[in-house]
Amino acid sequence: MEYFRLRSAADASRPGISTAYLRTVSRREVAFGLVAFATAFVAALLIFDYPQEGPVVATLSESHGLHAGDLFLLLGWLGTVGLAVAIGRKSGRNGD
Repeated sequence: MEYFRLRSAADASRPGISTAYLRTVSRREVAFGLVAFATAFVAALLIFDYPQEGPVVATLSESHGLHAGDLFLLLGWLGTVGLAVAIGRKSGRNGD
């Protein structure tokens, strides 16, 4: 279990997982959580009815369609995914 705790400056001389690796893993976990939350939120709004849906833009079947408000949801989701990718790929100050 020692490998799962964050290392402090005092632990720098001890062998183990580098702090750069832990920062990378942490950023990737945050990015994954952000995408998972945004996907669940947008999926719930797309599945259920909400007041700001707007008119139907494209009909998918007799009872389902793509509303004008859904386009804004999808654009927001794409922006969130882009942000998550940027967070996950961002290098630290030291270039690690």
